[in-house]
Amino acid sequence: MRKVTSLGLLAALTLCGPVIAAEGISYSNVEVAYINAELDDVDVNGDGFGLSASGEFGEYAFGFINYNDIEYDAGVSGSELSIGLGFHWPLTPTLDLVSGVSYEGFEVDVAGFGTAVDESGYGLSVGLRGRAGERVELSASAKYLDFGDDGDDTKLTAGARYYFSENLAAGVEIADQEGITSWLISLRYDFGPR
Repeated sequence: MRKVTSLGLLAALTLCGPVIAAEGISYSNVEVAYINAELDDVDVNGDGFGLSASGEFGEYAFGFINYNDIEYDAGVSGSELSIGLGFHWPLTPTLDLVSGVSYEGFEVDVAGFGTAVDESGYGLSVGLRGRAGERVELSASAKYLDFGDDGDDTKLTAGARYYFSENLAAGVEIADQEGITSWLISLRYDFGPR
């Protein structure tokens, strides 16, 4: 019951008509990242890359796409794709509440055996993005992932970015998702105003 209530609240936040973004936060950007991942229950590590982009529509909505590809020890590789629509609400002049709904897909390949897992589902997310001073942006989010009969999951993420210029930033992010901890170091270019 609690899960249904939480999902209902998240869906309502996503579909409501929000207003403009908090001052200085852009929702139009491209980002490239190095990712280091660790499977917590076994001694398996991996690294790879991530690509993401988002584009703002009007004053309150944005579309996004994220792709991650990671090579693990012992010939195992994994890829994730997330495509969706998000909305943002200013809570203060420097802080936004952000929500989204997305298509989620992931694939795991094992060397010599081919594709071992190929699943898709949907995601619902909610989080905060805000400025901490002129050059620093902080973020935190929670995403509920549903893969139908193959189960559901929750992904928690926290990150920080430092802007070297009006549009160029370097960032660090940590994510925890059901036994997988990953670190991400990124370079982002914002097209929108800050």
